[in-house]
Amino acid sequence: MTPSTPLREFARLTRTVQNRTELSPIRAMAFYTAIGLPLLYLPLLVNGLDSSDGPLFAALVCANFAALLAGHGYRAE
Repeated sequence: MTPSTPLREFARLTRTVQNRTELSPIRAMAFYTAIGLPLLYLPLLVNGLDSSDGPLFAALVCANFAALLAGHGYRAE
C-alpha cells in the first residue's frame, strides 16, 4: 500500500457523500421539515411561553436549525 492510498480513499468517500443524487431524499425531507417546523412555534407563542415550555421551544429551534443545515443544498442548481 502506498502512502497516498488512504488519501485517495478519503477523496472518493468525500465525493460519494457530496453526490446530490444519493442524498437528495434526505435533503428534500430536511428542507420541507425546516419549512414546516415553524408552524409548531405558533401555539407556543400564542399561548405564551411558560417555564415548562422553554425546553420544548429550545428543542424545536434546534431541530429547525439542524433541518436548515441538512436541507440547505436541496434544489440549489
